[in-house]
Amino acid sequence: RRSAKRCGEGNREGSRLTHSVDQEEGGSCTSWITCRPVGLLASRTHRASALFGNLPCNTTTKRTLRIGGNQPKARGMSSSLKKLQARITCQLDAPPCAQFAGMFVAADRGLYKARGLDVSYLLPSKEGGDEPELVLKRQRDMDAVLVFPNNRDTSSEPVNISIGTVEQNVLLPAIARNIQAKGFGTLFKRSPQCIASLPSKPLLTVNDLIGKTLGMNIDSVELTTTLLSHATARCKEIEIKVLSRNQKIGALLRGEVDAIQIYSCSEAIELEARLGKAPGILHLTGLRAEGEPELQLGYSEVLFGDRRAMRRPQFKAALGAFLEATAQGWRECAADVEGAVASIMAARAGAGLVSGGKPQPADAVPYQRESLRRCLALVSGKGPRAEDLAGGDVCVPCPLGWQGGSDTLVRMGYCPTRVPLSLSFDA
Repeated sequence: RRSAKRCGEGNREGSRLTHSVDQEEGGSCTSWITCRPVGLLASRTHRASALFGNLPCNTTTKRTLRIGGNQPKARGMSSSLKKLQARITCQLDAPPCAQFAGMFVAADRGLYKARGLDVSYLLPSKEGGDEPELVLKRQRDMDAVLVFPNNRDTSSEPVNISIGTVEQNVLLPAIARNIQAKGFGTLFKRSPQCIASLPSKPLLTVNDLIGKTLGMNIDSVELTTTLLSHATARCKEIEIKVLSRNQKIGALLRGEVDAIQIYSCSEAIELEARLGKAPGILHLTGLRAEGEPELQLGYSEVLFGDRRAMRRPQFKAALGAFLEATAQGWRECAADVEGAVASIMAARAGAGLVSGGKPQPADAVPYQRESLRRCLALVSGKGPRAEDLAGGDVCVPCPLGWQGGSDTLVRMGYCPTRVPLSLSFDA
């Protein structure tokens, strides 16, 4: 299933950032890739890299990226900050990039601190797709030092909360396997997963894929083949070739495959730069039989936590404040794109993704700027402009849309059983 192997990270993607970091070189990059922090970005990078530390109440050896420390007060914010209410650790399902810009900006501008929240982030595991298990284990480790009689937190100390980001099509099968996770928000209103082909030979429908070779990451095979098997009776005539992230674009350009599975908000930017024009794009929601409506595949970058812990009043209040601040962070991204890009690059540098070694496509400021523009459209479900994010539904999924995505995954056999809305999403 889906893992963190995206966002143009080359072989750095999905690496587990621990006290001993295993880094590899690899992957080609285009000539326009350059990135060195300067000016304001350099100062933000220094603060981000200085804020690594051990996760409170966690017995693991992972290190966490804490951004937003000693940051200037957000515009229009009261000088009196709210007393610390909760420490929130968010397990990312991809390395720091534009997909999490709303959270980075919210931390960088003090939006979390103003609501009594101390927010930090953990880089994805090497395997990917195991975010629900990691988040719940971390919450259990945190709870091991506290007592919650009758499932109510009576402590006057700040609570420690473990949350994460993951695709809905990863979270629901986990819940069906009795993983006690539950969604409470989302960053993207639709999935950026798509199939890209050369502009000279565009493959824009399911029928166009018949008799062709499709390259993709191993973690995308199950979902894509499931969709194809329901879209056409000739799915066996579509050859699937498993490729690493570094191999996909090169294989397409060399003609070794006819199309590749990528993300429209990240890898598609690199492909377009190397082609000099936009590739042919077929979104996974378009993998349907002729005459059928567009598929509902649910939400992308879903925010989730431990279902049992989320019943505690202090947790519910803290997560509500987290969503409110994150939504405001996305609005500030749209209003100040360059400032948001600086926050993204600082978070990446603080995580060690742009320090030394061969530069990767995502190391470029222009790449992250364009990626942010596409991410903003996914956040709003409309477009990247500030007015598109003016509503109150930013980071808030529609229950009907959530259940529609769940029903689609069950109907196609991707999720083994139907999960009631009350168990999968905290509306």
